[in-house]
Order: sequence, then C-alpha cells, then structure tokens
Amino acid sequence: LRSAVFTLLARYSALRGGSFRGGGFQAALHPECMDVLQRRWGVQMECFASPLNCYCRHFCSAFPDTDCAFGSLGSFFDFHFEEGSFEANPPFVATVVLRMIEHMEVALGGSCRPLSFIVVIPTWEDTTGWQTISKSSFTRHEMRLSQRSHGYMHGSRHTAASPFRISTCDTSVFWLQNEPGAAKWPVLDEYLNELRESFQPRHVADGDGSLHPRRGT
Repeated sequence: LRSAVFTLLARYSALRGGSFRGGGFQAALHPECMDVLQRRWGVQMECFASPLNCYCRHFCSAFPDTDCAFGSLGSFFDFHFEEGSFEANPPFVATVVLRMIEHMEVALGGSCRPLSFIVVIPTWEDTTGWQTISKSSFTRHEMRLSQRSHGYMHGSRHTAASPFRISTCDTSVFWLQNEPGAAKWPVLDEYLNELRESFQPRHVADGDGSLHPRRGT
C-alpha cells in the first residue's frame, strides 16, 4: 500500500511540475455540491477525478496504472456509458472539453436507458467545446455561477494551507440527458437552488477586497 501511495503522489506531483500549487485541472466540487447531486440527480460516479480529490467510491481518472488501486475505473474516454447519472468536472482545457462532449453525445444517442451527465465547466463562450454543449440537443438546462459567487476544493488540498479556492471565472453547469434520463432525473428549480447554495465559496472578503477562508470551515 505504501508503494502504491508513493507512486500515486509522485505521478500527480510530476503532473504539476513538482510544484505544491494545484491548478484548475485538479479542482473539485465541495462535498456539499456532490451531496446535492447524489440526492437530487442520483449521481453515482465522477467522470474526471483522482484518488486525491474524488467524492464517489468509483471514478474515471487520467492514470489507471496508479489510480485503479484507489477506485479508478480507467479513463473517461475509454468508458462505455449505457445507464446512470454522472458528474463531469473536466480539466479546464478547451480540447478536453470538446472531446468530452463528443463522447457524451455518442453515449446519449446510443442508449435507450436513463442516462444523464451533469457537466461543470468555465463559461468560455468563445470556445468550441462550450458552444457545442450549449447547442447540444441533449442539453436540458444550464445554470450559471458568477466568479465570486462560488468556489471549489483545492486540487492539492493534501499539501495546501487551505482546502478551499475561489473560482477564477464564471462557471456553467449543464445537464445533458436522453429522454429516459430527463424523465428519471428532472431539473427542478428547488433542486437548482440547493445546488447553487452548495457552490457558495468558503471564503470571505477582507476590507481590501482580498479573500480568506471562513472561520470554522
């Protein structure tokens, strides 16, 4: 087990260039967000996570060789989705977002079982990936969060001084569902209000406008 943990930490440290700073590619949703997604939309697995930031027991990740021992089911792009509800918070890279939506649309179009993806990405309206999701025939709803109204868990919270980070940009949350998925997991205003509340940043502003973690969080 120690060897597996060391290999895992070394791999993700190398991904960051050996820096203790974690980029947006490893930021994760607050546990409260994931709890709402599970209770209200039946989310059972994360499409982009790692053993260092996962919430669900099973998840897809970038490095199956180091991550499978900790619950990874392999790469999202190799996973065959037929049924279920999934959360996707991909690396904030435009090409990855585009590949992700293409893979999701193939799955949604090929399944007659309830299938749903809740996608969390930056509101990059000028990118092909964001535009493709926005215009997809499977997109049922978009919820927007302004930059200072929400935050994430730090991608390197096992080494960071605080586990929380404020968002660096506006965020779009999309619901992509086939017809059976939309019937089974409807997007209701009550649920959206709960989710929006759970996204609130765990920071408060000082007099000079700088942000710091809330006391007791």
